[in-house]
Amino acid sequence: MVNVLSVAANHAARYLEEMPSRPIAATASFAELRRRLGKALPETGVDAATVIDELVRDTDGGLIGSTNGRFFGWVIGGTLPVAIAADWLTSTWDQNAASNLTAPAEAVVEDVCGEWMKELLGLPKASSFAFVTGCQMAHTTALAAARHKLLRDRGWDVEAAGLAGAPQLRIFTTENRHESILRSARLLGVGTDAIQYVGTDNMGRLRPAALAPKRCGSWRQRRRSSGCRPAISISACSIPFPKPVRWRAMPGRGCMSMAPSACGRRPARGTGTCWRASSRPIPGRPTVTSG
Repeated sequence: MVNVLSVAANHAARYLEEMPSRPIAATASFAELRRRLGKALPETGVDAATVIDELVRDTDGGLIGSTNGRFFGWVIGGTLPVAIAADWLTSTWDQNAASNLTAPAEAVVEDVCGEWMKELLGLPKASSFAFVTGCQMAHTTALAAARHKLLRDRGWDVEAAGLAGAPQLRIFTTENRHESILRSARLLGVGTDAIQYVGTDNMGRLRPAALAPKRCGSWRQRRRSSGCRPAISISACSIPFPKPVRWRAMPGRGCMSMAPSACGRRPARGTGTCWRASSRPIPGRPTVTSG
């Protein structure tokens, strides 16, 4: 076992050392990769170190340089060696991170990281948090939370009663939205027909004024009217709301702001939506808001 781990570590170290000079795009065709990797199912086992060596050999030219600083295809970015090392340990420990009973140390680490993030972003101590696997699950989780809140405010327990017969929801976003928003809307049963596109400013931010014609009168009317469909707004970038929370910039590209709209709270003055906290928009920097 120790030998095969050393073999993998050597391959990984060599890959990282060569990364600055490696091609960003794949150099091997899909057919070539299929030919290399598509071997017949072996009748007997293969030496572990040989498996790793052959995996590295057969995938050569089929790896996208997404961890390279010259890669601009989508937001993945590189990682620090210490993060890679910690990830190796995470895989080695192989904890069942479902609760503090099945993985006590993992649960504490997650809790501490959540508190650090709230401090870093200037969010209230009482804010809840969750770590997700990626953008798709982040959208699904946030939309599920917004769906729960909006329907609960209208006397509908979606977790118990399901969506059949529930008040219909709307999702306001921009045409530059992430594709995973559509998949999340399908997965959650809201449906893509509920998505309505609204205008943006020249920085790609959803304009609160563009929401006004699509909404249902005053906030008191929205609370009393059963004919007004509750709505969720998703912006591809930050929205300039008053009373910004303390913000510390984080490196990165793009941003995602999400909050329930028409949720029964009085909207912040001049915004038309009911966000509790927000931050000043910083071009090219991610913005986190809570609603």
